[in-house]
Formats: sequence, structure tokens, C-alpha cells
Amino acid sequence: NEIAWSGTAYSYTDEWIELYNTTGSPIDISGWSISGVYSSVLNFSAADGSTTTVVPANGYLIYANDSSVFSSGASPHVWDATISISNSGGQILLYNAPNGGGTVVDTANNGSAWFAGDSASDISMERVSPSSSGTSAANWDDYGGTPFAKDAGTNDVQGSPGAQNSVYGG
Repeated sequence: NEIAWSGTAYSYTDEWIELYNTTGSPIDISGWSISGVYSSVLNFSAADGSTTTVVPANGYLIYANDSSVFSSGASPHVWDATISISNSGGQILLYNAPNGGGTVVDTANNGSAWFAGDSASDISMERVSPSSSGTSAANWDDYGGTPFAKDAGTNDVQGSPGAQNSVYGG
């Protein structure tokens, strides 16, 4: 739903991925995995730490590379120091089983340069419609809202972690 592939003003390594549950039921992702955020597949069950692995009904879960990415306004639910998202682009795949097995539940980007976001201003890449394809460039845009979260250095976060995207279009 949102990818902060360029980090924050405090640190280019303070990256996160926001998952959004479009259903009316909570989803436990503890046995799921994700690729495209490191050189191998990361299992949610093997993360460095978490406060929950349940994405609430019509709610958000933030997966970051550090538990202290934000100083206020948002908090990672799952963190793993091995998250490292390439600034040149890529593709992120979410699987409903460990080790990249099972079914691909969602995809972000198409393997080329990131569809949106800006490394010079640390602007995140936001999905326009959570129910539309994550491989369509037209379904992603730059964060453009009023900052409400602060990074570890108390700078404004140029994204909407844990909240409706600024570019949300339904």
C-alpha cells in the first residue's frame, strides 16, 4: 500500500512497507513471507521483533527495518534489520506462506524503476487504489499530504505510515 524505498530525512536506511487489509476480517501474516526487500525472501515469523503480525480488518501494518524509524505519529508493527530496499527499483511480492511459497497475495512495482517516490526529498510511493493492481504505474503516486509522523530525527515523514494514503482514490 505504501513503500518508503528511499528512507527518511534522518536516514536513507529507515525504510518501511505498509500493508493494507482491504477485507472486513483480520489477517494473521505470521506464516507469510515477502521478497524484494533484501537479497532473499524474508519470513515474517523470523523478524527481529514485532508487536503484532495481524493486519486488522480494513487496517494497516507497518513492516520496517528498525523499531525506532519513527519518533512520533506511527510505529512499526514488525521490524527486521535485514530490510533493504533498492533505490533503483525492483518488485516486492507478498506470499501467504513462508520462504516465498504459497500464493502471491500482492505485488508492488514491476521490476523496473520505482513507479513513484523521490529519494532527493524522501517521499514515499503510495498506492492510489488498494484494490487495483500493484503492477500498474498508474496506480502509484508520490505522497502529497500534510505530514503527521516524525522520523527518528524528528523530521517530518514524507509519507502516511499507518493511515490512508494522501493519493487514495478508492
